[in-house]
Amino acid sequence: MRSLDESRYGFRQGDVIVAPIPINNPTIGTGLAGVVGYLYQLDADSPKSYLGIGGFRTNNGSQGYGFGTQTGFGDGRWRLGLLLGKAEVNYDFFGIGRSDLRLPIAQDALFAQVTAAYGFTPDILLGLKARYIDSEIDLDLGSGLPPDLRPRVESLLAGPTVELDFRDDDFYPTDGFHADLELLQSAPLESDTLDFTVASARMENYLPFGPDMMVATRLAACGVDGDAPFYELCTIGGTDGFRGYPVGQFRDYALLSAQAEFRSRLTERIGFTAFVGAGQTAADFGSFGSRDPALAGGAGFRFRLSKDFGLDFSIDAAANVDGDLTTYVYVGQRF
Repeated sequence: MRSLDESRYGFRQGDVIVAPIPINNPTIGTGLAGVVGYLYQLDADSPKSYLGIGGFRTNNGSQGYGFGTQTGFGDGRWRLGLLLGKAEVNYDFFGIGRSDLRLPIAQDALFAQVTAAYGFTPDILLGLKARYIDSEIDLDLGSGLPPDLRPRVESLLAGPTVELDFRDDDFYPTDGFHADLELLQSAPLESDTLDFTVASARMENYLPFGPDMMVATRLAACGVDGDAPFYELCTIGGTDGFRGYPVGQFRDYALLSAQAEFRSRLTERIGFTAFVGAGQTAADFGSFGSRDPALAGGAGFRFRLSKDFGLDFSIDAAANVDGDLTTYVYVGQRF
């Protein structure tokens, strides 16, 4: 017979969450998304796991749906992940590098990603990641595509990953350190012979101030080498979760950014945040400083969907130095 603590663990001991998510996004417009998920933890030493499906539709005709799962088992040694999705998205392409280009494009994409990692110690995991994207692009203006865009691209990336996980929790960490690094190389496909490499690193630190307050920080870096399609380049907001700008407004072959967020719990269910960030993209790491950085800050509201698993429904409002205000609604923490 299991003990009281042991009864918390196992696939059948999970929580179901249902979250309608209003969308007010400078990239794809306004609309509604929905997420249905199942949270569980297989054993005391394994990370929290989830299964989820979701979809969205906005007023500019963008729509999509997807499935995702992340499972930890074997006393924390093994972690497996799968993401599948399809989307038809209408948005503005700002070019590569900071420019005044702003072209409305329509992108139809099929996405699949598989991850597997093994912990050689309880806190250090080595793994593999593979990502496939099949992308078709049309220019809404009806004219020819600029050189940075290709009408049809299939890309397959694969490579090693390293994760350092010293956090006290997976969904709402209040203490510890986390880092993930990946080095992905393109693989030739029958329809495409792209040759490029994507390297990225994200490091988060969590510092508590009493039982209900803490500060979270994130440092992010990204570098791309070779003939990469535009959607695999480094982007402010895409690569690093930065808030305050449309994803893709700052897109280039290198990226550096830093963010800090103060978090506080007012009750078991209610919390709030305040955050700031600075980031920059460049043609390479030797070119940083030649452009003005992206600067933004804001505040957010948190509502706890699952007290057992520490998962929040999040609403953030961010303002950038240009005076633009952006709202973000999502499930979980930004980092």
